[in-house]
Amino acid sequence: MSSEFRVVMSGPLADPFNLLLDIRDVLASRLSFDSMADAFIETEVEADDVNREGLRLPFQPPSRALAAGCTSASSGFTGSGIILDVFIEIPRKQFVNVSVEISDRGLVDAFRNKTLTTYYSALALIATSCRAVGAAGDLDFYPDPIAPEAIVATIINNPWNHGYPTDVGIIPSSVMPQQAVTEFAGDAFRVEKRLSYWLLVGHDFERLLREWP
Repeated sequence: MSSEFRVVMSGPLADPFNLLLDIRDVLASRLSFDSMADAFIETEVEADDVNREGLRLPFQPPSRALAAGCTSASSGFTGSGIILDVFIEIPRKQFVNVSVEISDRGLVDAFRNKTLTTYYSALALIATSCRAVGAAGDLDFYPDPIAPEAIVATIINNPWNHGYPTDVGIIPSSVMPQQAVTEFAGDAFRVEKRLSYWLLVGHDFERLLREWP
């Protein structure tokens, strides 16, 4: 049975509709990713301003009027043999969570095809688009909404996995200098720079990818 590897980013409140447009454009321009035909938004308001929570509409960039009251947006993206599903939500209308999913098999294929670096670059670009203050990722990682002030602590102490570190973390370099992030990562993570973020990759995670059947 296939599992999903999910990275959850947390950042300041943003309009899901326009944020998905920004993500689509930056993935296309920087990595030549294509958006797939399964994009949708959910909105609380129809075009005629009749309230109807949970209305699901096809994502059509020219129809910006339909984005009024948008509460979430999602789309698939593909490039370099990688397929990503991106989900944007605004929990309690206080902040934004952006979830980036890839199948476990897709992740292993990326490792073996030497395109894992493209996957990491996509994560950094998406984090930049949503002004993420951090991100945490794990296999079958389906946490409650993660507020910006809690996301970095989740990397090293994942409450949804018995307090173990997550497999992947993202931290802005503006809030944690290199020495601090190295100490934070300890023996659990390898650290590399991606755009204006530190990417933390778990040593056990990379070993698992190498040994995956």
